[in-house]
Amino acid sequence: MTYLTTSSTIGSLPRNTVGFKVTERTESEQPAVLDTQIFLAPERGNPLTRHIECAPCVDYETLSPSQHEDLQLGKNVVEAYWKAVQSYPLLCAPHQWPMVRCILSALTVRDIFHAVGRTDAFVTPVGVKMVRMHAGHELNVMVLGDPGAPVKHNMWNAHMVVQAGNIIFDPTHGQMQRPWNAAPDTLAVARASERASKVSLQEMGKANVVADYRYSRYGYDFIVTYFKLTRSVVERTRDWRDRPDARPQRRQPVVHTAVEILRGASPEIGWIAAA
Repeated sequence: MTYLTTSSTIGSLPRNTVGFKVTERTESEQPAVLDTQIFLAPERGNPLTRHIECAPCVDYETLSPSQHEDLQLGKNVVEAYWKAVQSYPLLCAPHQWPMVRCILSALTVRDIFHAVGRTDAFVTPVGVKMVRMHAGHELNVMVLGDPGAPVKHNMWNAHMVVQAGNIIFDPTHGQMQRPWNAAPDTLAVARASERASKVSLQEMGKANVVADYRYSRYGYDFIVTYFKLTRSVVERTRDWRDRPDARPQRRQPVVHTAVEILRGASPEIGWIAAA
C-alpha cells in the first residue's frame, strides 16, 4: 500500500493494497482518530464466521424494475462470494485476506455473475474518495487511486469494482474502513449519469464521477465518490491483467463454491456451469 498523510500518526497497513492518501484537517482530533484499517479488528467478529453484507447504497425510488433485480442479484452474488471465502480458512489469514485484494475479489465476483447467466457483468478500475464532514467543513479525506501517490514496486494504485447493468458492486469496500468512518464491508451503488459532476482531488485537479453516495453517522456527514482514474494513473495501472491475483486458477475454487451456495439458496434459477 502507498500511504500518505498530513498527520503524524501512520498505522501499519496490509500488503498489496495501494493508493491511499489520507488528510486529517483538525489537529485537535489527532489523538482520537487513527488511520489503521479495522475490518479485521477483533471487535468486528471472527472473519471466518461473521456475516459480510453487501450494503445497498442507493435511492430505491429512482431505480427501475430491472435495476431492482440487478441490485438483488448482485447483493446475493457478493454475499455468496464472501461465504465462499470463509469456507477456505487460509484465505482468512491477514496476509491472504481478500478484502485487501480488490483485483482478485472483483474478478471472482464477475465470474460468479457470469456463472449465473449475467455475462454482461465486467470489472473496471476506479478511484475512491471518502470525506468526513461536520457543519460543512472537511475533517478527514481519504483517496484510493490518488494520482499524487508515489509509485511503489509490486503495488497497484487503483481500486477494482464490478458493474452489472447500471449498478456498481464493490466487494472490497472494507479497505476504506477507519475508526473515523462507518464504511460497510461491501456495497452496491448506482452508476452516475454521463453528465455527472467532477470530484476534486485537491492539488491534483479533478476527475469524472462514476458513482457517489452520502450518509450520516454520529453527527457527521460522509461523502463517498467513485471516480474515473486520471490518465497518469491509468498509464501506471494498466498492467493489472498480468498480476498474480488476476490468474484464473486463483479464483476458480471460490467461484465454484459461491455458485454452489447460490444454487442451494435459489434452486429454481437456471444456472450456467462455473468455469
